[in-house]
Amino acid sequence: MALSKGGRPRKVRNLKLLQNKTEEYFCSCLEYEKIPTIQGLAHHLGYADQSVFKYFGQKRQTYPGFFRTIEKAKLRIAAWKAQALVDGELEPGRLRGLCFDLRCNHGWKEKATVKVEEPGVGGSGVAVIGWHRWENYCRRRLAQSSPASDSS
Repeated sequence: MALSKGGRPRKVRNLKLLQNKTEEYFCSCLEYEKIPTIQGLAHHLGYADQSVFKYFGQKRQTYPGFFRTIEKAKLRIAAWKAQALVDGELEPGRLRGLCFDLRCNHGWKEKATVKVEEPGVGGSGVAVIGWHRWENYCRRRLAQSSPASDSS
């Protein structure tokens, strides 16, 4: 009597089936004019959540074809969403949702750079409201700390 490894058998047993079901998912998205998602792909493949893709990532040595197919599908989904952003034909609410999804599921990052300079130095700076108050505060703090350092 052979011992079983435990667990249930894989839903997608071979690479060709995975590739066919993935392509079928993208065709159905085109047909119904829906933007593909990682969660939608996982559901179409018969999984309860997208953690199966992490599993294939961890077992990439065991299932190299599966990992490559999943990574290509995820890249295709990200490219589809990026193209939807570039086209700019989405309503503002859907646009924000698409940006959120790209940040959460595809590793996109938003960067905001702010350069603050003292007004009057270099001609182009951000004027900080109450700058003179900050300078006065610094002078008072310096004056308070100077006598304490002299007495020690």
